[in-house]
Amino acid sequence: SAASSARSLTSASASARSSSMSSEAASSRSGGRGFEPAIPAPPWKSTSYLSSSVGESEAGPVIGKRWCIFTPIVVLACIVVLIAEYHENAEGVDFAKPPTDGCHFRLSVKDSSFCAAAFSTNPLFGPTAAVLQRMGAVSGLLVRESGESWRLVTGIFLHGGAVHCVANMLALIGVGWHLERFHGFARVGLLYVVSGVFGAMATATFAPRGLSVGASGAIFGLIGASVGDILLNWGVYSSPCASLVWLLFLVVVQAVLGTMPWLDNFAHIFGLLMGFVSSLAVLDRLTRSDRCLVTCGRGVVRLVAGIFMLAALAAGACLVYDLVEVDVGVVCPECAKLSCRGFPWGCEESESQKCWWTCSDVAGAPAPCTGSISYIDTEANGRVELHCAKTTGESETVVLEPYDVTGLSDANVAELCPDFCWAS
Repeated sequence: SAASSARSLTSASASARSSSMSSEAASSRSGGRGFEPAIPAPPWKSTSYLSSSVGESEAGPVIGKRWCIFTPIVVLACIVVLIAEYHENAEGVDFAKPPTDGCHFRLSVKDSSFCAAAFSTNPLFGPTAAVLQRMGAVSGLLVRESGESWRLVTGIFLHGGAVHCVANMLALIGVGWHLERFHGFARVGLLYVVSGVFGAMATATFAPRGLSVGASGAIFGLIGASVGDILLNWGVYSSPCASLVWLLFLVVVQAVLGTMPWLDNFAHIFGLLMGFVSSLAVLDRLTRSDRCLVTCGRGVVRLVAGIFMLAALAAGACLVYDLVEVDVGVVCPECAKLSCRGFPWGCEESESQKCWWTCSDVAGAPAPCTGSISYIDTEANGRVELHCAKTTGESETVVLEPYDVTGLSDANVAELCPDFCWAS
C-alpha cells in the first residue's frame, strides 16, 4: 500500500512537472506577454488597457503602474477656464437687450452671467477674440513687443469654445491616461508643458499677428511621446501597429480642427515633434535588462535626445524674440495656410459670400484706438500706450514696452490698432 502511494505521488509529481513545462512552453510560444496595454485606446474603450496585467515580458520584469494625477487635473483646469471664458464674455453685457454677435447664446445662474458668441463670430461655440486676448491667448506681437511671455503658457489652457475643448479633452484622456499610468505624472507633466510651450513658440513665430489658443500643441506632444513609447517598448505591446494607427487617426482629426480659426497647426506640428524627441529623453523602458549593450545604448539615446530638446527650445526662443534675424514670411510665404482656412475648405477670402466663415471674419475686427509714444535716450528704447475702444463705451489700455518707435508719432500711432486692439 505504501509503495502504491509512493508510485501515485511520483506519478502526480511527474504529471505536475509535465503540465508546468507545457504551460511554460505555451507561454514561450506566445511571447510571454502578460502586459498588454492597448495604447492608446479610444476613451470609450479604455478598459482594454485598464484591465491589463503587469507581468513578465521577454526582456524582463515590467515596471509597475502608477496613479493618474496630472491628466485629470489638466482636464478639470481646462473646463474651469472655459467656464471663466464664458463669464468674461458676458462681462458688462445687458441681458435685457437683444442678443448680439459677440454675446448671442446667453445663460444666467443666480448672479452670474455667461454667454457665447454667434457662430458667425466664433464657430467653436466660444467667446470673442477680444476675450481670448485678455485672458492670455498666444499672440506673437504681444509676446515680443509687450514682453508678455506668460502667454506661451496660459494659451495652452484656453480653448476657442466648447467644441474645441471637448475634442481636446477626449484626446488627452485617451493618450495622457495611459502614459501617466506607466511613466508617472512628473514625466507626463514635463512632456505636456514643454511640448505646449514649444508649440506656442512656433505659433508666435509663424503667425505673430494672429491669436491662438488650445491645449492641442501639448496634446500633440503626448501623441508624439506615445510614438516614442511604442518604439522604446515595442516588444511589450500586444499590438503596436494598431496603436500607431489609432495615434495617426488622432493626428488627422486634430489637424483638420487646426485649420479652424484660433486653432493652430503650427502648434500641432511642432508640439508633435517636441513630444517625440522629449519622450526619448524622458520616458523609461518598461522592462529592465542587465545587458550592457541595451543599457548603454539607452543612455546614449537619452543624452542625444536631451541635447536636441534643449537646442530646439533655445532656437524657438531666439526666433520668438527676434534674437536671430529671420523673416519667416519670406522663408515660408505659404505656411500661414496651414493654420487657418475658410470653411467649407477651399473657399477663398475674396469670395467670402460662398464661405460659412473666413479667417478674417472671425478673427475679430480691430477696434479704434488712440495712443501716444515716448522714449528714453533712443527711439529703439520706446514706449507705446494704446487706448483701445470697446463696444461697452469703456477703453482698454495696451502698453508696448520696450518698443522701437522709429518712424512713429502720436499722429500715426493708430496704425498699430489692427495688431493690438480687438473689438469686443
